[in-house]
Amino acid sequence: MELYNVRVELKTESIFYIEIEANSCADAEELVQANVWEDDYTDEIRASSEIIDEAYESEELCPVCLKYIDACVCNEEKDNGK
Repeated sequence: MELYNVRVELKTESIFYIEIEANSCADAEELVQANVWEDDYTDEIRASSEIIDEAYESEELCPVCLKYIDACVCNEEKDNGK
């Protein structure tokens, strides 16, 4: 088996509702926005999170130096040493 580095890109969407007391709609939105950025709704975000797009990209790694195969010089060093 070969060794690969796989880049994973996930785009997620989370829709949920929060009931909050505030003086106005604008105040309510500001409070909720601040709470989102302060990680107060982490459980709600995780529970409602849905993957809406994904992408994967892999590149082979050298098992000796762990560099990408295109940048690896291990085989060149072996060839020059013969």
